[in-house]
Amino acid sequence: MRGLKSIGLLLLAASLMPACGADDTQAFEWDINLNRDGSEDWSDNLRYRLNFVPNTASVNLSIGDETFAKGTISGCSINYQSVVWGELRDGFEVRWKIDGEAIYQQNGGCETQLPEGVDWDGTEVFSIVLSDHPEIPVGATYTLTTQGTYAGQVGQ
Repeated sequence: MRGLKSIGLLLLAASLMPACGADDTQAFEWDINLNRDGSEDWSDNLRYRLNFVPNTASVNLSIGDETFAKGTISGCSINYQSVVWGELRDGFEVRWKIDGEAIYQQNGGCETQLPEGVDWDGTEVFSIVLSDHPEIPVGATYTLTTQGTYAGQVGQ
């Protein structure tokens, strides 16, 4: 009888583990508008997802299921860096990396640091690390503003 009771407790504990571990897979999303500083010629709208790494201040940023950067959280601030990305522009290879920072909130908090109706406010600097494009030199940087609203929690 004692053995059955122990097995029952183990099964109960095992059934509770996924519920406790659900926080490990939770992510939060923001609808972000990106604009190039000083220029009206480029903007984009994306949904950023923050996947928090359990028991750390680390976070992975993704668009959909594709992670594009890793960062750290401190209070309501995030700093992040991407891997090197690349593409062909006009038949020329261009590679860049992103360094970003933002203040963010989910359902309130940090209100005094953010403009009214904004839940994410930051900048991203794109640095060109390789280019054979005649109009995009290595070392060039492009700054984007990032502002958005909280879209909710995923992975519940």
